[in-house]
Parts: sequence; structure tokens; C-alpha cells
Amino acid sequence: MIALDLLLKIFSQNKCKVVEFTLNNFRGFFASTEGESEYYMVLDKEYLESEEIKYLISEGVGALAKKIKTFETYTPCADKNTVLIICMDASVSLLAEGARIEEDAFTFKKNVLRYSKASVFQLNEALAGDYTKSNLSSHLFNPDRFDDMKSKVEPDEYKLLLDVFIKVPMLTLDGNKIKKIKNLSEKVRNRLSKLNLGILLDETLNTHWDSVEGFDDISKLCLLIDEV
Repeated sequence: MIALDLLLKIFSQNKCKVVEFTLNNFRGFFASTEGESEYYMVLDKEYLESEEIKYLISEGVGALAKKIKTFETYTPCADKNTVLIICMDASVSLLAEGARIEEDAFTFKKNVLRYSKASVFQLNEALAGDYTKSNLSSHLFNPDRFDDMKSKVEPDEYKLLLDVFIKVPMLTLDGNKIKKIKNLSEKVRNRLSKLNLGILLDETLNTHWDSVEGFDDISKLCLLIDEV
């Protein structure tokens, strides 16, 4: 199974309208979120080659811009609010090409999601058929797995899930979990203030909630919750 199949399940189970299509040798789908506030175009292909990346940059993106206009779910808002996600097998050595895609500012915002087939399989197994935002964020909200991931060389299903949250803006951490931390923040602050760490906590709570860079700080804070 390739990453596109995983993302197709995620979008389908989170109230998105999805239209599948093909473009040359690529499989893909076009998705619009509930209320049509966000649009996504996802492409994937096994054994992606350098020439196909060059095609996407030179001609493919323009072809996609025309193609979405033929879908029933298309609205003019999609022209400026579509994120193009290109899934790329991590076993293919195309790091430079992937970076070039994300740097290309024309037509769509572009994100490259690198994955291994093993990590896709493992994540599907872990989610057990439930691809809702709530279940995804429950699996992501795991400080132990986050710390463990940083010491691994080979990507696993947790690293893939973290990358999916980074590359797909509609995915956010479950609000109830964040609320739980905020409700306990005063107790944590009182404890840390005795250690002269109050400033660090303020920065974590007030600055980093929606920041990828702050995820490490938040994960550390979660470790304190069970102790307060």
C-alpha cells in the first residue's frame, strides 16, 4: 500500500469530499474540507523517478490546475487555497528533487510527504480502521513515542503520522487534550515556579501550541501532568 491510500482514508473519514483521478502515471485525488474552506490535491506513484519530478514542476502542476476545474467539487476558491501533497517513497533517492518541489511557489503550495511502505503498513495496523482526527491525534499525543522516534534512523509509523500532521494543515491535535493541559497549567506553573522555571513554561503554553518546533516542549510538559 502506498501513502496515497492512507491519506485517502484520512480525508474520507473526516467529512471531506473526495474525487479520485489519474495524471499520466500518477494516482491522485482532490479533496475539499467540510464547508469548502480548504482544498487538497494528493499525488503518489510507486517507483517515482527524477524525470517525473521534473515533469510535475514544468508541466504537471499546470495540468492539475486545469484538471481540478473539471471536478464537481471545484469552486473558484480552490485556485488560491489548494495544497498539493506529493507522496514520495523514502527508498527513492530524490531528496534534492523533493526540496525543489516545495520551493516552487507557483500555482499551489506544495508539500512533499516521504514515507516507507513498511511505515504505511504499520500505521494502518495501529489505527485499526479509524482514521478520524480524534484517533489520529490520540496516537500522535504520545511523548514516549516522540522521544523514541528522535533516536531512530529508520522512519516508523509514528514519524509518518507526525509528518502527516505537518504536511496536512487540516489536521490538528485533539482540542480536549490541549484543554486538559491548559486546565492543569496553573498547577504545573506553581510547581515549576519554585524551581525558577516559570518563564520556560509560559513560553511553552503561550507561544508553541500551534508550532511544530514547540512539539518537543509540549511533549515534555505532558510528562509532568501525570505527576501533578
